[in-house]
Amino acid sequence: REAMRAAMTTATLLLAAPCFALLAGRPLSVRRAPPRSVVRLDATAFYKPPTPASLGLDEIVTCTVLGPAPASGYFVDIGSAKPALLPAADVCLLPNVTKKGTHSKPGQGWRDLEAGDVYEGQIIGVSGDDINVSLACAQRSVAWRRVKQIEDEDVAYNATVLRVSEAGATVSVERLPAFVPWSHWHRPGDTPEQLSSLIGSEIRVKFLEVDRQSKRLMASNRRVQLQERLAELAPGQVVSGTVTAIKDYGAVVRLSDDGLDGLLHISQISQGFVNNVSAILAIGQEVRCVVIKVDVKDGSVSLSTKRLEQRPGDMLAAASAKWAADNKEATAE
Repeated sequence: REAMRAAMTTATLLLAAPCFALLAGRPLSVRRAPPRSVVRLDATAFYKPPTPASLGLDEIVTCTVLGPAPASGYFVDIGSAKPALLPAADVCLLPNVTKKGTHSKPGQGWRDLEAGDVYEGQIIGVSGDDINVSLACAQRSVAWRRVKQIEDEDVAYNATVLRVSEAGATVSVERLPAFVPWSHWHRPGDTPEQLSSLIGSEIRVKFLEVDRQSKRLMASNRRVQLQERLAELAPGQVVSGTVTAIKDYGAVVRLSDDGLDGLLHISQISQGFVNNVSAILAIGQEVRCVVIKVDVKDGSVSLSTKRLEQRPGDMLAAASAKWAADNKEATAE
């Protein structure tokens, strides 16, 4: 208790001293603490650039273009201690490139970039402090995801024709090369001039196959045409067309001016036995057919003439009569 009383008395005197000073008219002395230095903290003070060991292959990073590299390509800032190298052949997607060159690889190559431009890149090489990135690889990943989305939603895409060959046309879809076989697009003619006139034009396509693992992309203009004519080509509809090709397995029948074809299989020509298609049908011949099947997935239309026969073998009889008439005219001449 004595200790407590002593402590309370000391505290009272300490508190009372300023009050007595004020009552006596003396100024109150105030002790000021010495100023302390103020430390300003910046978020960048805690930033540690990623080391090459922490960056893995195929990782997506933000790339800021710094400027041209001495040999070829660009230096880019990805946040590491040392600028990364963007090789010349990895700057962008170029779907019309088919060969490897100084500034190109199949499907990708060079284009001019401005300092300060920001892109997404993919790490393609790490060796010590040296890091290589590719904008084209990052763009290709995005393009394949978009192509897959287009396939899943089954929508038409306006593709640009890049080049043509005897087998078909190569078109650009999201800057990826896609192949359109002539069986899925109306071929305008056989001359080099007619085929080359297609380069640079646009066609509407839907996909036949999308396989990223094998880098296989196939498209069809016929599927788009078929989708637009589903009401006209419902099974059971009678349609007219022109025979444009004779095959061992049947005849190709042109159903519209824009190149939509159907297949008249050899088994669907007549209820009688047909051994040789060319003995019954000829190129340029007008035929009436019944639509028996429409497959919107592969763009095929199956036709039949035997279902229009009033009697089994009418198609054979008509072909025999035509052959006899043609032979008679030839003999008379």
